[in-house]
Amino acid sequence: GYALGYVQAQDHLEQMRGNYLTAAGRLAEFGLGSADNDNNMYRLHVPQTAQASYQALAPEHRSRIDAFVAGINRYIFEEADTLADWISYVQPYEVLAWLHYLAMAEQSRIAISEMNAGGGGAGVQAQDASNMWAVSPSMSTLGVTMLNGDPHLPWTGFTRQWYEAHLSYPGANVAGSLFFGFPAIVMGANDNVAWTMTNNGADTADVYA
Repeated sequence: GYALGYVQAQDHLEQMRGNYLTAAGRLAEFGLGSADNDNNMYRLHVPQTAQASYQALAPEHRSRIDAFVAGINRYIFEEADTLADWISYVQPYEVLAWLHYLAMAEQSRIAISEMNAGGGGAGVQAQDASNMWAVSPSMSTLGVTMLNGDPHLPWTGFTRQWYEAHLSYPGANVAGSLFFGFPAIVMGANDNVAWTMTNNGADTADVYA
């Protein structure tokens, strides 16, 4: 976790720090935008939920988040003289806020689309489609099982930037991709299993008048 935090910061610190400040409701504090985003984050209880979730984590998982954040902050400390003025040290709860915010952002977008459609349940739009498929050994020319993932994400946007990583340490060997600021592999494989994800259009938001 420490290494993953350090190298991610080395490559994409500004995007990561911006993501964390967005979810933590702290953009205006650093002069990065109006207070509207920050107000919305607190109205949706994103920072509050993240702080409570961090305190409720099992010690093993909290230590992993702490190590990841320590790696980011080590890079910030080492490069302090070269970084933008708004770059500040990351707090562990901000990582969880970012994870929670992504889930809330998708649900909020679905709800807004339903309101704009007059309550007709517009749901996920066609451009959010994606696909994944598995091939059994008997159907593969290599004679091996294959899992393919195609998330259909554009190259830009706060949830659209992928970071590739390979983590190898005693007891684990995992490679794949993650969003900027994530502390673990989102889509990938280890020595035994592979996993991916696709947008299945699940209805996860409701609007009440």
